[in-house]
Amino acid sequence: MCHRLSITAAPLLLPNPLRPVISFPDRFVAMDVITLGYAVPMIVFNGPARAAINARFGFTALTAPPGVRSANFTQARAETISSKPAWTTHLTYRRGLVAVHAVTERDDACNLYRYESADGSALLLPTLYRRANGVTEFVLISTDTPEAFAARHPRIPVALDADAALTWLDLRNPPHVVQALLSAARPIYRDASAASAVPNAA
Repeated sequence: MCHRLSITAAPLLLPNPLRPVISFPDRFVAMDVITLGYAVPMIVFNGPARAAINARFGFTALTAPPGVRSANFTQARAETISSKPAWTTHLTYRRGLVAVHAVTERDDACNLYRYESADGSALLLPTLYRRANGVTEFVLISTDTPEAFAARHPRIPVALDADAALTWLDLRNPPHVVQALLSAARPIYRDASAASAVPNAA
């Protein structure tokens, strides 16, 4: 599974509680796909308000030599996030949200599939983040792929509606509350693969 976060130069349509709209740096204007190691604005809880900070996709292996990036983690499983020691502290104190236009996935045959929100608004993807070697890094929360797409790839990022996103961001909500929120999340993706599919690499 290799999630790619897709953005464009167009403003993201965010729900009212999450506005103002996040603007992307100029270097993203010609870049459609964000992969491991790229930084994107991430919404975090800051007291009663919400703020945007730049965060890089993927947790880097802390034992990697200086200057060498080796991402050990890109996802935490929604089903077990509150019971895994690797994630419990992040779940309590370091929850974020990345808003993107689409998520793309490749199957085993290297076909590319693109998923957008059903209503055309931004996809609100919950994240866990940390500071490592002076850099803020994040991982996505994954869940089982909806049945309609399951034959392509087994996992897909959790996407939240606006109310659930606000609950996720609010660190006053304890881990068992947000764990239940993730478990109750329903797929809100629509298949937008027609323009993105590529021929089988074979």
